[in-house]
Amino acid sequence: MKTKFIIYFTVLQIIILGTMSCSNDDEISGDKQSVSNSDAILYEFSNQTFTHKLDIELSTLELEVTDSINLLDRLTLVYYTTEKNPDTWHSVPDKSPAKDYRLQWSLGENETDPGNYNLEIKAQRADDNKPYDISLSYDKIRVISVDFSVAGNITPKDLDTRDYNAVINYFGLEQ
Repeated sequence: MKTKFIIYFTVLQIIILGTMSCSNDDEISGDKQSVSNSDAILYEFSNQTFTHKLDIELSTLELEVTDSINLLDRLTLVYYTTEKNPDTWHSVPDKSPAKDYRLQWSLGENETDPGNYNLEIKAQRADDNKPYDISLSYDKIRVISVDFSVAGNITPKDLDTRDYNAVINYFGLEQ
């Protein structure tokens, strides 16, 4: 039963949040913070600018937890704000009719550095899925990782995971 549950949420996460690939690696810059509790972890990255793809490192090593955490076995939610609208949060994947690009993300384990994970945020042109070649700047990027045992009990009526503020309040991750 637990295996079916994990498979269900992994498939659901892939369908909802999706993954696609691009090129042109840009390294993370700016400030990095994390907040956690027994159910969820919040990572924050400030002042991010990239073209095509942004690589972000997520670490579980600095968290004050007794058990090891595998981020690949958790529900991952990604949000961002822009410098023009720092109070408006957008979820990734994101494709707005007003934009000529869309954002996707993927998460992988860093095989050479256990406890660290690589999150890639990719920008693609909306009309043909080719890499978006214009620089993008975000005021903040926040990544929330939720324990599947908790996420499995949440229904869409309980929580809209596209709403950053609702997710933060639900899991008590206020900064």
